Formats: sequence, C-alpha cells, structure tokens
Amino acid sequence: MPIESSGEKSLDPFRQLLLEEIRAVNSYKSAVVELKDSPLYDLLLECQRSHSRRAHRLTETIAEIWGQEAAPKVTGAGSWEGENPISTLLIGERNTLSKYHDLLNQLQGPAKELVEWELLPQQEKSQTILQRMHGT
Repeated sequence: MPIESSGEKSLDPFRQLLLEEIRAVNSYKSAVVELKDSPLYDLLLECQRSHSRRAHRLTETIAEIWGQEAAPKVTGAGSWEGENPISTLLIGERNTLSKYHDLLNQLQGPAKELVEWELLPQQEKSQTILQRMHGT
C-alpha cells in the first residue's frame, strides 16, 4: 500500500526514525562483538536484526515516496568505554520508542498504519527484550 507524500515536512519524521534505526543497528553490532561469549548474544543479535529490518523498511518507504537520495546515511558504531552495553542499549530503545509514539501524532492514513502496525510493535518487542536482559 503506497504512502502518499505531502512534502518535505512529512519526510522529516521518517528520516529521524531511519537515523535512530541505523544508530541502533550500529550500537548492536558493537554490543554483539563485546558480548560474543555472553548468554545474551542470541537475544542481542535478534534485536540487531529487528532494527536492521526496520531501517530497511524505512529506507524503502523513503525511496518509494521521495527518492533514494532522500534517505540519510549514518556510519560508525557505539563505544562502550566504561559503560554497561545493556544499559546503554536500553536507554536507546526507550528513546526510540518515544520517537515512534511522537511520530504517530504527526501521521495519517497508510503512513500511520505502517508505523502503528508494523514498526512500533517491533520496537516495543526490542525494548521488552532489553528490559528482561537488564532486569528492569
């Protein structure tokens, strides 16, 4: 179901979410390397893949509506120097969930359905997994 563009303003929330998802993918890549021998490894990998799927879906949506050049690019991974990777990831999950909820108020029609029924439930699942790992 195509999502209709209503101009540059409607693109901004999608760009912001895509940036969040790309950052999450990169942060999880670092955590997976850092915790490769941990019993949490498989769950972290699952969250990384979920964020990667969301980033891909957002990139497809942006390209479909505004063209491939409209999608932002972010590189680099998070650093854990002296930090607990799970705590840091959980903070990111909470921030991203808040942004998804904020975006819902700005959208209508098929764009809102994409976020509400596809992307947001995946984000909520990632946060739940991290909360369980963190013990909160």
